[in-house]
Amino acid sequence: MSESPNRCWEVTHYNPQTLRTTIMSVTLGIESAIRMIPTFSGGSETDLASYILECNYIIENVSETLKPMVFKRMLTSLKGEAFQAVRYRSIPDWPALEAHLRKVFGSTHSIGFLQTNLYNIKQKYDEDIKSFAARTEKCYYDLVSALTVGLNKSDAAAIANTYKSGARNAFINGAQTAIRSLLRARNVSTLEEAITLAIEEEEDIKNLNRRFNTNKNNGKNNANKKNIKCDKCSKMGHYANECRSNASTSGSTGFRNPINNRDEKTVVIKKEYQGQVRFCTYCRKNNHNIEECRKRKYNEQKRNTGSNEDENENLTTSQSNRTASEIKQNYVRVVTNFEEEHIICSSHDFDPQHIKLLIDSGAEMNLIKLSALNGQVIVNECEKRTIKGINETPIFTIGTIVTTMQINGVGVLVKFDVVFDDFPINESGIIGRNFLKQNKVIMDYNQNTLTIPEQTGLKEIILP
Repeated sequence: MSESPNRCWEVTHYNPQTLRTTIMSVTLGIESAIRMIPTFSGGSETDLASYILECNYIIENVSETLKPMVFKRMLTSLKGEAFQAVRYRSIPDWPALEAHLRKVFGSTHSIGFLQTNLYNIKQKYDEDIKSFAARTEKCYYDLVSALTVGLNKSDAAAIANTYKSGARNAFINGAQTAIRSLLRARNVSTLEEAITLAIEEEEDIKNLNRRFNTNKNNGKNNANKKNIKCDKCSKMGHYANECRSNASTSGSTGFRNPINNRDEKTVVIKKEYQGQVRFCTYCRKNNHNIEECRKRKYNEQKRNTGSNEDENENLTTSQSNRTASEIKQNYVRVVTNFEEEHIICSSHDFDPQHIKLLIDSGAEMNLIKLSALNGQVIVNECEKRTIKGINETPIFTIGTIVTTMQINGVGVLVKFDVVFDDFPINESGIIGRNFLKQNKVIMDYNQNTLTIPEQTGLKEIILP
């Protein structure tokens, strides 16, 4: 093999009989390389991809000694926006120039966006399969190009093969229903095979629809009506039921349009009893008498129903009248006495069963000490709270319990937050603002009574 400043040569064939040697150039010369360099002035991603592809071919097929000269010529081939992008930059070699051009004129979408765009691609309603395949391949190539930036050829090829199966699945899932069913049934292995089968299936569907429409057009409604004669107006070109004429002509066969020539409605009166006409004196209509009149029966039934409703209403009103003391007794749920803001409560979950609780409207939650609970009570330790404002350090609760507490013999459902025994109160627990507000407790300090009204469901009206 011999080498010159412009071209590298390699022996490809040697004939020992004729001593004839055939040599072939394996690299481009400087003149050929410079002549092949294209110009680039910015533009779309397609123009950028074409420019990079041609420049890569030139760089790969020139010798190492010629690459700096070829690269300088590539810089001078940039025009317009591409020249402005590299005008004030120091770019050492072709890989740096390629990366910069991709950054400026290439796609600016993230990898996540490109993946979502590929896997969610759908064929449009009026889009043919070729256009849909082109969009799918573009999304696939954009994603692969973004993933293979700065990688060598082997790694880039591995990534491209990995995502090609995903592009095939996206194409199959995004195709229309008929084509998608066929591709899934055929179990295609590559994207190219799926596109080929989809194009063939689309052509078959178009041919089938074309034959169906042709057969449909041969029917009566779409046939040539030049030789059709109307039986109504004796004119050519339409049927009698399509005729717009209002009256029949003398040459017609007696066809009568049931809509245009409709006779006026006549009242038919049934005659009974030797020509006597039955007449209702209630509704003033014929063919029935007053005993058979439906209007009279309906009005009487409606009148009777209204009187029954009035009687029931009066009966209900009389039964619902009560004295003020009876109403107060029915709307009071429980009344108990308290001393120094303490009440005695009982429950099967308490130990002892009767404990003394402090009524504190300033406390938000209901508290109970751990020692006041029966040993079998289950404490929900997943619901813990922090109490502040009692001591300098916050107090942490153990959990919560829900129990039915007896107040003066009446059961009341209450939720307690459980605290340790070192909680700074002498009583076994606290009845807080949540319980007082939920049960609408009324406290009379003059008589030292605590009243819990009955929940009636009536709306409270506040007057100004």
